[in-house]
Amino acid sequence: MKYNFCMKCGGRVKKSKGKFVCVECGYVMYKNPKPTTAGVIMKGNKIMLVRRNKEPYKGWWDLPGGFLDEKETPERCMIREAKEETGLVVKPVKFLGFKNDEYDDQRVLGCFFLCKILGGKEKAGDDASEIRWFHKSSLPRNVAFRGVREGLKEFAGARFAKRAVK
Repeated sequence: MKYNFCMKCGGRVKKSKGKFVCVECGYVMYKNPKPTTAGVIMKGNKIMLVRRNKEPYKGWWDLPGGFLDEKETPERCMIREAKEETGLVVKPVKFLGFKNDEYDDQRVLGCFFLCKILGGKEKAGDDASEIRWFHKSSLPRNVAFRGVREGLKEFAGARFAKRAVK
């Protein structure tokens, strides 16, 4: 994201060391990452992935998750996104860690959770066109986002197959 004008006074801004500074009033605008969630939902050695139904990476595999709404906690976001994308009611039972990534032209900070299925009926919806369970030793290579791929390896012990999965 690039700022051309100050959000406070409307003056011109210049980029300086990863931030934008207003030349009129001195106000500083930072390029802070937006928080997102990613849910690792497992059945034994299988991990649930959803096929993305929109850009970026439309048609690629991803973990259920998404952007936090205003005043929403990461845990509540994870519950909401899992329900919207998979039809399942989940409980984030363990925070696994953070991963930095990019989404279009913005930085994001992914909050990864291990989630337990509490109920619901598995059905792709919202941003997901399909749900599939993959053995953690053979995940498809076409998993969207570097941070998600890194998170799957680090937090779930996943390995990727030699080919993309259609």
